[in-house]
Amino acid sequence: PERWFTWSDHWGKVTLVRSGGLDQGEEIDLSEAQRLVTMPADQRLEGAYYYLHVGSGGARSDREYVFNPDGTVTYTRGGFIAGNFAGSFITVVPGDETPQRLTYRFENFTMIIDGPDGEERQFFAMIDGDDPSKPSEVLIRGQVYWEREEE
Repeated sequence: PERWFTWSDHWGKVTLVRSGGLDQGEEIDLSEAQRLVTMPADQRLEGAYYYLHVGSGGARSDREYVFNPDGTVTYTRGGFIAGNFAGSFITVVPGDETPQRLTYRFENFTMIIDGPDGEERQFFAMIDGDDPSKPSEVLIRGQVYWEREEE
């Protein structure tokens, strides 16, 4: 309950209020919030978008979507866990996954990927005001992916 909120929209001003826990009734400041919008249905992207998470305890997780203007996308992921165990330093790396190039399309707040096992639906949004042909960041499955700069 301490993570529950209620929200309201009064003439375009959205307010969020804690509805449980010790801070019940506290209004959350949304003055810096950015509105999420859908990707146009016929939009094609060109570029790579990556996510990197480095957690406590030596865990690292990175993911990347490489979009092509022909309507295909390649998804890769990697990472490792490292730490001290019985006086030795160890690193555990998962096995290799072969990246697949699959087709994608957008429908409202969904990216639909057509793969060998059928259709996969993932939440997808961009920040309002960003260029739909080359957004600087996108949200996929609730996580922010940044545009990878050319090296």
